[in-house]
Amino acid sequence: MLKRFLLSLPVLFSLQVSVSQSTEYEFDLIQKDIDLPPEITTSRSVVLLSNSMEGSDWKANAVSIHKQLRRMGIDAVVYVHYQDYQAGPYVRAKFQSHFRTRNIRYAILIGIDSRIVKLAVIPLKSGEPDLDQKSWYSEGTSLNDAILKLAVQLRRMDIPNTNFLISEHPEIIDDIRIFTGTHYPNYPGRVIRSRIAVAQIPPVIREENADEEAVLAVNRKIDRLNDQIKLAFENYPYEFEFVDDQEDELLFNQRYQYVLRFVNTSGRTIKKLLDYKVDDTETDFISIVPLPDGRRTLKTYHVDDPVYKFYIQQTARHDVHVGRYWDADEDIYVALSNFLLHLQDQLK
Repeated sequence: MLKRFLLSLPVLFSLQVSVSQSTEYEFDLIQKDIDLPPEITTSRSVVLLSNSMEGSDWKANAVSIHKQLRRMGIDAVVYVHYQDYQAGPYVRAKFQSHFRTRNIRYAILIGIDSRIVKLAVIPLKSGEPDLDQKSWYSEGTSLNDAILKLAVQLRRMDIPNTNFLISEHPEIIDDIRIFTGTHYPNYPGRVIRSRIAVAQIPPVIREENADEEAVLAVNRKIDRLNDQIKLAFENYPYEFEFVDDQEDELLFNQRYQYVLRFVNTSGRTIKKLLDYKVDDTETDFISIVPLPDGRRTLKTYHVDDPVYKFYIQQTARHDVHVGRYWDADEDIYVALSNFLLHLQDQLK
């Protein structure tokens, strides 16, 4: 069961966003093809959009993309920011479950930066990328150029269109619930007496057609992140154990009542994922940073800046304990240290 769960997170899209903020690694992994799948205009698709251009609004880009795909007969039923999709394995699992429920068969992965736009049409199997099949791939000098090449290829292949009921406006998802329990703004007192599972980031397993150097490079980054997690626990006074992240039920069966996890995406999205009350008028979030002498200081981040936020989840009831303070940080070690110091201060 454990092996099946770990392998259910495919190599493609399998990295934490902390390891791969952009789509470069994913484009290296796919088996590139010059032909589009014939079912692209008879099936449903999801658009995963990575936007690294400063000042560019990904939702505005989604509106523009949807208009063009609709004219081609491509039914993109939902749009998701790649960074949100990559916020963590449980976030991905929720998105993939949503894709399965809506019978989505293709992911249109679009990577946008100031120099080049990459686009791939990737087959899905049960909501997950199917690496055994080839993916159509193209590049453009702009978003419109990349989309135009997709339209030209459709016409060249004379692919029939049966998608006649495509929504006029895109459905954009920037919030998906990642737990079924209750949000608690505190720390569970039982961690003083209970061994807590600390989820580690698993290494990437290289598939046959994957770029070996790309896999090695990412695994080195994963090792460094896991080392930072371990370093933050050096002075933690209670019982804990580093584990491969697993389903809550499996951890519960191993007598872990709690598991420590993190989410890594924009602060705005993290608050939605963890069921905070969100004020859409806010432009900045203030992190409460504990100091060694017991005092606290403040650190401000823009709501769209990518940060890490740690939380504790109950394995039986699936409640989440996010802590008394918003203590996220752009650095994984600092974010975890903030969380652990606040926890120890409250429970001492």
